[in-house]
Amino acid sequence: MAVRRKRMTMNFSNRKLPAFVPVLSLMILSCAPETKAPNVLLIVVDTLRPDRMSLYGAERPTTPALDSLAGQACVFERAYSTSSWTMPAVASIMTGMYPSSHKATEISRTLAPELETLAEGFAASGFQTAAVVSHTFVDEKHGFDQGFAAFDSKNALGHEAISTEGVTDLAIARIEQFTQKRKTPFFLFVHYFDPHFNYKDHPDIDFAAPHAGRLDGKQEYGDIRAIRHSLQDDELQYLLDLYDEEIRHTDAGIGRLVAALRKHGLDEETVIVFASDHGEEFLDHGRIGHRKTLYEEVVRVPMLIRVPGGAARRVADPVSIGSLAPTIRELAGLPRNQDAVQFRSLADLVEGRATSTRGAIYLETEKTVGMVEQEVKGDDYHAIILDGWKLIEDRRSGEQELFDLSRDPLESANLASQDTARLATLKEALEVSRRLATSGQAPGRDRTLSDAEIEKLRGLGYIGD
Repeated sequence: MAVRRKRMTMNFSNRKLPAFVPVLSLMILSCAPETKAPNVLLIVVDTLRPDRMSLYGAERPTTPALDSLAGQACVFERAYSTSSWTMPAVASIMTGMYPSSHKATEISRTLAPELETLAEGFAASGFQTAAVVSHTFVDEKHGFDQGFAAFDSKNALGHEAISTEGVTDLAIARIEQFTQKRKTPFFLFVHYFDPHFNYKDHPDIDFAAPHAGRLDGKQEYGDIRAIRHSLQDDELQYLLDLYDEEIRHTDAGIGRLVAALRKHGLDEETVIVFASDHGEEFLDHGRIGHRKTLYEEVVRVPMLIRVPGGAARRVADPVSIGSLAPTIRELAGLPRNQDAVQFRSLADLVEGRATSTRGAIYLETEKTVGMVEQEVKGDDYHAIILDGWKLIEDRRSGEQELFDLSRDPLESANLASQDTARLATLKEALEVSRRLATSGQAPGRDRTLSDAEIEKLRGLGYIGD
């Protein structure tokens, strides 16, 4: 179970006490043991689908390090992002707010400084804070350095680079620095990027062939997108094989990071939180990539939390990564952020005091406009998951898709026209959740992108066709 700060309270009656009692009580209070709060290591992996992970039953051993960690952790089998791409999703992790409230919903925006982030909460509570990130969408230019005493984004090198080794090396070095002030707990945020396109071959991992059909691993996102409707089975499998190699490579970095905690005797003093920001499409619904839809392949993510002395358990009920902020605060003994009340803490599930949770899961992806000279075409969907059903609605056209996830996990049969009663129930829940999601309404902050940033985003498929 989580380590919490101990507080001693002493109550005396109103009867007259000997003169030495106040002095004695002060002596007792000063000698009371102060339990050190746990460290927190938050690991977020970009673009990671749970169904490609051995942690979630994939046949390939893609995540041996995480599989091992799960032996002491609470694994959430149906975790969901709040959005379909990195910036709004990670902002939800850091604030405990929906994208419609925190407003970090466009490439040219930043996380508003008025919001209290997890790092600011830890810093205010006396923790050492540091971050190592590898994506421009969560760097200091976008406001994600708020609250971090040390923030390193030098590994945000774009889709052509392999950054896991660099991220892991810097994170381990930061852990070693933390040990110099061992009595002061730390909050370390580590972000890995490699599973994101462009998928790279790793010679030490034998999942992918050298090439398949028209593909040899050198194609840009636009090249793949242009031929997506004519991809042959072996070509699609080749992309999945490379993706699996990226996952295994990143898992090895996570394994090194956890081993560093063990080496320095910090393993049993640290809460370890792992999640992804979103998934990836491999023609599941005719697309390649992410951000455009709210189907399961994009919004379903892996998530686990390991507390010191924790036991292995699995939670089957759906949860949101937005719950990570209040959960982490509670596990670390931080005061609640009164401004972020849109998600409930999952600490009871993590520590075994509860076995299930109920509630709706709300998701959204936004229309993006006016980022560069031309309007950037985006999408504007929101969705609700409730009692095993899912409703996706186009906020522009009103078009609706209704799926029975228990019988149709691949979302192949739209039942909106057949089950009108169910549709009405979920539509009402969708509107209630939408009102909650917009209840924060932080001010959006815009920034101007450089030409180099625009080219990098074009290579990732976020700009243009």
